[in-house]
Amino acid sequence: MRFSIFVICLLLAAVIASPVKEYEIQKYIAGGNPARPAQFSFQVGISTRKATKDGMEYTSWCGGSLISEEWVLTAAHCLHGGIQSDIYLGATDLSKDEPGRIVLSIPKENLFVYENYIPQQIRNDIALAKLPRRILLSQYIQTVNLPRRNQLSENFIKQVGWISGWGMVNDSSTAKELQYTRRWILPHEWCDYEYGGFYIKETQVCIDGSHGMGSCRGDSGGPLTVEEEDGTRTLVGATSYGRGICGKGNPSVYTRVSAFMEWIIEKTGIQMRE
Repeated sequence: MRFSIFVICLLLAAVIASPVKEYEIQKYIAGGNPARPAQFSFQVGISTRKATKDGMEYTSWCGGSLISEEWVLTAAHCLHGGIQSDIYLGATDLSKDEPGRIVLSIPKENLFVYENYIPQQIRNDIALAKLPRRILLSQYIQTVNLPRRNQLSENFIKQVGWISGWGMVNDSSTAKELQYTRRWILPHEWCDYEYGGFYIKETQVCIDGSHGMGSCRGDSGGPLTVEEEDGTRTLVGATSYGRGICGKGNPSVYTRVSAFMEWIIEKTGIQMRE
């Protein structure tokens, strides 16, 4: 294997290194554009309080997707070890007091990490958070489609995916405005070559990082969507990991949502779209 792997969790107030090796949890949208208010009304921000083994608390920041009036989907590494999460819905510019924004606190018992999540290999990197109440959808807060039944085996290769998130826009500057970009969904061979045995085509999606554009060390858990013929968006992936150096053209890896639909349905009670 050409490279070993490590994970660095995205922290809002501090950065704590994980005991793994050279790939990193995705932290920001490189080469992106500022989103308009309500352009990604299903995008949520997730601030999660965690604790180290010696009891020191810190806060991580991730993205996520609103998949129903009471459920959010994100990456497992975002909620793993979480004590409590605050979910930001209807937000675009975190520096402003925006109309329509809601912030809800989620207790530990409402955070559901996939049971077979393997942190050391960043495998099965998916999680759910149940909101404390059903929310009222609005101009600024909408749900995103989950894959239809006939899309469960769809690989979406050579389609254009939309990725979005907050975090950093380069190695030193943090964005307060939601950023987005459009990227090709690549054949599996690209990520298999880049990441070797860590890339699992049955449960992951490979995304183009050419021209320095794409997710980069964060906004973990944020959405990868494709646009349907009727203009709605379908959630294809959740940001998982990539190379440690931003803007170098390396592809990044997303958790394949369709591979976990049985688990999502079991946990949430959401009905499969036909």
